[in-house]
Amino acid sequence: MRLFSFPSVKKKKIIDFATAVRDHVDGVYTVSEAQIVAAMKLVFERMKLVIEPSAAVGVAVALFSDEFRARNGVKNVGVVLCGGNVDLDHLPWLASPPAK
Repeated sequence: MRLFSFPSVKKKKIIDFATAVRDHVDGVYTVSEAQIVAAMKLVFERMKLVIEPSAAVGVAVALFSDEFRARNGVKNVGVVLCGGNVDLDHLPWLASPPAK
């Protein structure tokens, strides 16, 4: 399966996912669903932005992963936030959805 293409390489090189991870990823971190929801809620409360769960994963890793935060030399972290895949009537930190 061909997934990645690196156009900056003189001879176009197409590699599979496992090779890309092995050669280009320094670490993989996990967070719980509760931590993802907590990150969504924090961004909403502090930044007034509604982000989707996939965007909240990066925020949750930065906030809650002890392994990530223990990395040497990491002072600044950038996370891409997006929110197009969120149903505002069913935000996960709300006790119950509004009546229709």
